[in-house]
Amino acid sequence: MNEEGLTVKKSLKKERTTRIMNAVFIGAMIGIIIFSIFKSTIGIVSLIPLFFIYRGFNNSNNK
Repeated sequence: MNEEGLTVKKSLKKERTTRIMNAVFIGAMIGIIIFSIFKSTIGIVSLIPLFFIYRGFNNSNNK
């Protein structure tokens, strides 16, 4: 395999890993929101994860 093929393969692997990590992060933030709703503590605990979820979706659309 030539060098160009290897660099393409590495970049695809990095992109796949980034997408998986973003999905895990967004899932964790959604879990925090659901937990805060379940505990009836809607407030800053819910707003911070919502901000990170927004940033995560916004950054993934720009790539």
